[in-house]
Amino acid sequence: MKTQKKEVYNFQSETKKLLHLMIHSLYSNKEIFLRELISNSSDAIDKLRFESISSPELYENDSDVKIQISINKAQRTLIISDNGIGMTKEDTIENLGTIAKSGTKSFLQEGEYNITNIVKKTRGTEITLFLKKEEEEFLETWRIKNIISKYSDHITIPIHIQDYDKKNKTYFWEQINKAKALWTLNKSSITEEEYKDFYKHLTNDQNDPLIWSHNHVEGNQEYISLLYIPEKAAWDIWNRDNKHGLKLYVKRVYIMDNSQAFLPNYLRFIKGLIDSSDLPLNISREILQDNSITEKLRKSLIKKSLSMLEKLAQKNNEKYQIFWKNEQQEKIYYITADSYSSANNSPHLELFKKNNIDVLLLSDRIDEWMMNYLSEFEGKKFQSISKEDISLNKLTKEKKIKNKDVSTEMIEFLKKVKNILGNQVKDVRLTHRLTETPCVLLSDSTEMTTQMAKLFSAAGQSVPELKYIFEINPDHILIKKICTINNENELHQWIKLLLDQALLAEKGNLENPHKFISRMNKLLIK
Repeated sequence: MKTQKKEVYNFQSETKKLLHLMIHSLYSNKEIFLRELISNSSDAIDKLRFESISSPELYENDSDVKIQISINKAQRTLIISDNGIGMTKEDTIENLGTIAKSGTKSFLQEGEYNITNIVKKTRGTEITLFLKKEEEEFLETWRIKNIISKYSDHITIPIHIQDYDKKNKTYFWEQINKAKALWTLNKSSITEEEYKDFYKHLTNDQNDPLIWSHNHVEGNQEYISLLYIPEKAAWDIWNRDNKHGLKLYVKRVYIMDNSQAFLPNYLRFIKGLIDSSDLPLNISREILQDNSITEKLRKSLIKKSLSMLEKLAQKNNEKYQIFWKNEQQEKIYYITADSYSSANNSPHLELFKKNNIDVLLLSDRIDEWMMNYLSEFEGKKFQSISKEDISLNKLTKEKKIKNKDVSTEMIEFLKKVKNILGNQVKDVRLTHRLTETPCVLLSDSTEMTTQMAKLFSAAGQSVPELKYIFEINPDHILIKKICTINNENELHQWIKLLLDQALLAEKGNLENPHKFISRMNKLLIK
């Protein structure tokens, strides 16, 4: 038996320098090396399929094509192999020794590929990577699985990874990719449930989409797009720092999230993907470059998106009303707070959450001052939800509570609260605006807000004493129980505790926290 002779070829010095520049300057994400190697293996198998049409013997009685990945931690190697068309000695030198040389591209352009000179024992290609010590993460099976699922989940070729069964103490091959890209299938073969399930998988949204548009366009620019309109706007849709856009694939291979090149900012609520082999990517295939092709695709996708909205309005007006804003809403509501968490958990939001009304959450110090000068936007006035607003009753269909609508006990309780609190508050009212909280403080429409008072205080200016409107939720179980207390001293303590809780929720602090804790402890003991 002849011993196989290994031949070593080195890159020229100029090529080495260029490779070093590319690796350290153009590639921002290390993990895409595996995406590219898997794509190369997939291309090699596609070549084999193409050539085998005229030369079936190329399969060598093995038509079960696959890509296999194995890890050897002891030798610090990652091995990627395929049973595709493989490479001759000349192909290897030409394609691996030349920058920006694509064997696949040459194959498709020439229309043929000379494989008669291939001399080998096993069909295909095997790449062995010797990893640096600092790159040990790529020797972990779970890490490789995650990369495959992220970038190559929809490649048609099965991708297997060698794993170890600790129970049976045996190695086995596990297929990682689904090998199915729903958007590449014929629309007639896809069910409504499959479209909905794919949307949830794509966006992590638990709700069904309102409508979708699946398009396979052929011609000068061939591409596939699958666009969805969500039932609800994303929570961060107004955050300028967050990116919005479509997922980008090239021949089923994932390239990037949130590609903003295809849709304008006003359509940022659209979810979906585009898959095209004609798109101009940079050399690392991480960045989409602007050119005439991108612009043409952008115009087409804008047209498709607007057509979806038009179709929704014409054929399903009820769903369109879900998408569109509330026509009765005359104001733009907002709340200011010290932090996003404080704003998002404010009891003032309960009414708006109940009625599905959008509220701007503002947490920068300058916001309160800014909103005093920013009075309206496109004819809609801004309204702080921490201030009383009669127009809310019309918008939410909540009726103002009248004495005839509540029990005699609750009316008497309200009088007692007013007597106990006296001039500590401006007024005491019953309200149905709360759903989870027993009480809340509102600023009078003419009063300074809590946040503005904090701004004045931080600037060293005197702040007038704030008098709040104390609103009580008569349907809350705690209020109902306190209402039955006959002991005057105990009732007095409970009312003071409710006011302190409301002050804490509104201001974030109390003048005398020790007294608050002492009062709460005494009531808890009882």
